[in-house]
Amino acid sequence: MAIGIVAAGLMPRTDSIGVLGGAIVAETGLIAALVAVFMKKRQHTALFVALLMTAACGMGILSMWNSRNRPQVEWPESKQLYRAQILRIHKDNPRSWRVVCSIDGHRAQGVLVKSGSQPLPGDSIWLLTQITRPKNYGNPGEMNYSAYLQRDQIDGTFMCYAKEWAPMGKYTAKFPSATWFLRQRSKLVERYKDYFSDHTLAVVASLTLGDRSLITSDTRTLFSQSGTAHVIALSGFHLSIFIAIANLFMWLFVRSRRWRMWLGLCLIPIMWAFCMLAGAPSSLVRAVIMASLYQFLLALQYDLQPLNLLSLAAIAFFLVSPNSLYDVGFQLSFVAMIAIYAVYPQLPQPGWLHKSKALQFLYGTVMLSLAAQIGTFPIVAYHFHSIPLYGLLSTLLILPFAYLILGGGLAFFLIPPVQSVVAFIMEKATTLMLAILTTVSHWPLSHIAFAPTMWQVGLFYLSIGCLIAPFRQKGQKWLCLAILAGLIVLCGRIARGSLRLQPQIAIYNSYLPLVHIIGTEEETAIWASNDSLTEFQHRMARNHLEAHKDYRPSRQMPLPTRTATLYADSTLIVWGSKTIAIPHRQYGNDHEPIATRPTDILFVTKAFRGSLRNLCLRLQPKTIVIGADLSEQKQRKYAHEVADLPVRCHIVSKDGAYIEHFSD
Repeated sequence: MAIGIVAAGLMPRTDSIGVLGGAIVAETGLIAALVAVFMKKRQHTALFVALLMTAACGMGILSMWNSRNRPQVEWPESKQLYRAQILRIHKDNPRSWRVVCSIDGHRAQGVLVKSGSQPLPGDSIWLLTQITRPKNYGNPGEMNYSAYLQRDQIDGTFMCYAKEWAPMGKYTAKFPSATWFLRQRSKLVERYKDYFSDHTLAVVASLTLGDRSLITSDTRTLFSQSGTAHVIALSGFHLSIFIAIANLFMWLFVRSRRWRMWLGLCLIPIMWAFCMLAGAPSSLVRAVIMASLYQFLLALQYDLQPLNLLSLAAIAFFLVSPNSLYDVGFQLSFVAMIAIYAVYPQLPQPGWLHKSKALQFLYGTVMLSLAAQIGTFPIVAYHFHSIPLYGLLSTLLILPFAYLILGGGLAFFLIPPVQSVVAFIMEKATTLMLAILTTVSHWPLSHIAFAPTMWQVGLFYLSIGCLIAPFRQKGQKWLCLAILAGLIVLCGRIARGSLRLQPQIAIYNSYLPLVHIIGTEEETAIWASNDSLTEFQHRMARNHLEAHKDYRPSRQMPLPTRTATLYADSTLIVWGSKTIAIPHRQYGNDHEPIATRPTDILFVTKAFRGSLRNLCLRLQPKTIVIGADLSEQKQRKYAHEVADLPVRCHIVSKDGAYIEHFSD
């Protein structure tokens, strides 16, 4: 199904022939597979598997095409008054809340500037705002934000200031069951606030309830760089602790094996309730599906095959939401499980471990973590652009504190008389955990910036397969090792070339003016104010630009600057054969540009005052770049002024960042 989903994602939205082909493939493959089953001949097993895989591929095409071709919403081009219902709160910032709302049956994500008390999921509010379709900033290295929102079924985005939204008073409306669980979670987090400081509240709420809205960027970076981001993201790790605690109580108080079996089945709805309370993240949903199937098949005394359970969980995901394939949590969760089943059995098992169960448990925990990290680090590097070198050690150091905090969270809500004592223990455990991670993150080479391409990730997994294959197929040892060596060489060549960028000029889609000159690795520069430079550094930390050495500016241009290859002042940049004019208000009057050479790029910012048309007739630029710091009214005005001139007009807030190579 994954192959079909990817294939459908590459098809044009109006490709009805591809969809019809997917439907035919699915139906033909499924019917042929059923026929092969009824024939009941062993020699047809391979044929049956091939036909079933073909049917699954066709079903993936149909499922993805149906998800992508939802009706597009046409929002009004001006501010309107909307009645909205809050579905979830994504982020709780110091000055605003980022929320997902239901508006006229469609989902929209936006920012509410704080005013009064915090709304809860399920509350209805009035919005006076303009809703627009999701769009990308278009800056190099940044994620496809529009596709990300559309995969999450988000049809619009908005921004509401404090005086532009208000609760609807006593009006109540029905809301989905998932929103009801999130509403209860918000109330539980409010109970935490009476016992925990802001420093630890975010970690405790994320670790026990899955509420990551309070996690700051610094805390997220700390866990990411130390290789322990999976600790604050609820997954099978947390569910296993929950099941272990439940099984401990059953072993202590229930002697009958039959009663234990029935109580195990009773855990299934409890696990699903916990999953919904945590916001149903992909990693936790996968774990709950597998645990539910495990408990059910165990009660029926069926033979349990972990990879079969994992496959059924993946099929359930793809049938409900084919876009889950592109979710980072889904990828990390499933790849980690596959790595555990494929890599862990090949790791050495020393004989001296049998002398102590404690040593077996400790060694098994270390090896399971190692196998999971071997499988997931390419995906982590691809999405988060860094490799934590001490991830395994950090996980082992904070594992006891994670157990303590999770167990304390259960005691906090189930035994109210001891809340103060439990909260004190959880507070100290969280503080120690953060202190350990801070210490590890300051060690030399705690993390390495690296942004592999998709091809490199695929080559890595092929290499792992070739490395494991000799243990399973002894006769193919040398062939597998030869393929592995070739893949390593190919991956190295791709890696060496991926860090080399052509000389170029980049004008970013930013609310602050910023021009990035990329020459050689030793000579790059940035024209920016101090605020713009700070924003650029934050952007580098959020995307793969930090892993590309050529994108790191060797210096910020002092104004004026005059070298053999560069001239820059407050209104003009000359780099090689390219000239960039950045007009201020005096350009519209009698001020002449410093250089008399033709202008390649005219970068218009809010500092400019005057007639853009007259300025273009004077400078005769090849391209006009209208900055994102201008208001929409100004952008439309300037674009209209030069509409009849033979010059290219690029609006960065609409068309994305402007990139021009020196070879162009």
